Amino acid sequence: MESQGLRMFVSNFSCKFGEIDLIMTANAQTLVFVEVRSRCEQVYGSALDTVTAGKQAKLKRTAELFLLARPRYQHFNCRFDVVGIQTNSKHPERITWIRNAFY
Repeated sequence: MESQGLRMFVSNFSCKFGEIDLIMTANAQTLVFVEVRSRCEQVYGSALDTVTAGKQAKLKRTAELFLLARPRYQHFNCRFDVVGIQTNSKHPERITWIRNAFY
């Protein structure tokens, strides 16, 4: 992700609503909240399938609390990305990065 222009800002932010795996900056005015999911097998769906509407709502609430505690960043643009890591014993891991995965 850093090779694509993102910079690490905070990792593993947690609060009473939940946790955000990565918070990165895309430019001087954009925060990117990143959910990283992994799965060993795809029998029950991909890693990306685990980011349900409920999980998205939880991530949004967590991001809101992050911003409320940091007024300096409240005017920044925000986006939510999801990174899925799929592994199994027969194939190398496959990483899928979805920018603006939800709003």
